[in-house]
Amino acid sequence: MPDSRKNLRYYFEHQPLHGTFFIYRMDDTIVNSAAGDMTIHDLSGGGMRFFSRLNLPVTDRVLLTFSFRSLYKNFILH
Repeated sequence: MPDSRKNLRYYFEHQPLHGTFFIYRMDDTIVNSAAGDMTIHDLSGGGMRFFSRLNLPVTDRVLLTFSFRSLYKNFILH
């Protein structure tokens, strides 16, 4: 449901979105990758909050890509 303040954030409390994310770790000459499932709690134009069982490293050499599909709703984010 949209946020009543500015209509900028959508919360998925009753029907959460499920998706897949890919994580790429880049060392000097090696690229490691992994994938995991996630549940999206809320979504906005500036980011999203999600839950996953994959441990995410915190470094500047990590790239996350997300993929999800919504069949019943279009999202317009500002």
